[in-house]
Amino acid sequence: MDADERYSPEFFHLFENSLASRSDFDVGMLPSLLVFKGKVLLHAPGYPIYHPRLVRTSAARFKPNHEGHGEAADVPPNRIAYFPDAPPYLHYFYEGDIERWLHKHVSLGKAGTLHALDRSENALATARGRLSRWVSGSFWAGPLRFLYHYVLKAGFLDGRAGLEYSLMYGWYEYTKWLLKVCQSGQAQEDGEW
Repeated sequence: MDADERYSPEFFHLFENSLASRSDFDVGMLPSLLVFKGKVLLHAPGYPIYHPRLVRTSAARFKPNHEGHGEAADVPPNRIAYFPDAPPYLHYFYEGDIERWLHKHVSLGKAGTLHALDRSENALATARGRLSRWVSGSFWAGPLRFLYHYVLKAGFLDGRAGLEYSLMYGWYEYTKWLLKVCQSGQAQEDGEW
């Protein structure tokens, strides 16, 4: 659980009365909703978005995800359970300071380009994560990410917030591409190519 996530009393009721006693999973994937400038985005992020938020610590360990930040859990797929009917938690991922967000995401982009992905067969990878890994570092990742959020997932229905969200994450993909290009250019200049 991150400090910018909020869980409803209904979720805790479900957990205490049903999920906590189950032994058929080691990682529980919970749905989330993103809150952007006080507005819950219902389309742009591309729901459903699941994150490992119920983890049996005796059987699973967190590891960096495909970008070197965020989380994945190293467990066999048959020990992962999705709970689409659980009340989604609210993720207040953006505090309203665009300059701070941009700086943070340059750092995350840099970490992602330097991160050596552990390709363990047991590492939890979502369909979104696999798609992101496939296009990551490509010039086309920026426009594709914008189109994914704004057009394919109907982010335009979230109004201005959906447009801003889609532009921000398209920009993030361009940042990763530029970092990759600049790093490989520096390697070439240093005689590493």
